[in-house]
Amino acid sequence: IYLLFVVVSSFTVFNMLIGVLCDQVSATASSEAEKMMVSRVHEQMKAAMKTLDMDGNKISQEDFIKLRQSEEASSALQTLGVERRHLVALENALFTHAEDGRTRTVGLTQFLDLICYLRPEITASVLDVADLRKQIRAMSLSSEKMAAWVGTQLGDCVADSRLQSADPV
Repeated sequence: IYLLFVVVSSFTVFNMLIGVLCDQVSATASSEAEKMMVSRVHEQMKAAMKTLDMDGNKISQEDFIKLRQSEEASSALQTLGVERRHLVALENALFTHAEDGRTRTVGLTQFLDLICYLRPEITASVLDVADLRKQIRAMSLSSEKMAAWVGTQLGDCVADSRLQSADPV
């Protein structure tokens, strides 16, 4: 009985080790496939940008609109699972500063990283929610500053109009 117990427990441990090894190999394979796919899309996007006579290092919002309308770029991004309708939804998130609302340019590598990060099949994490809270807080502070400025300007206008109405010229 003892020998049977040793054989069965050894076999169980051996199977668990094989399971862990297979899981690690599978995770590594999917990670490498993802990296290869992103690298291939990066090259296709560079080619699409060259076709559209764009600077290959930076993407502005205007360049993004051209890329979104390009069949070559759209097919490259569809490889990542990003469709044109997703790009329309991501446009403001990609090219608008959270702090002041101005548009910005984004490097090609940063652009592809953001697109990969914001793909529809990627689930949100706690860090994503924290980042969203940070952006909302920054936008709220910006709105409060804007409201204070508007209030100051309105107060100045009211004071000027009172001075003009009281001045008997």
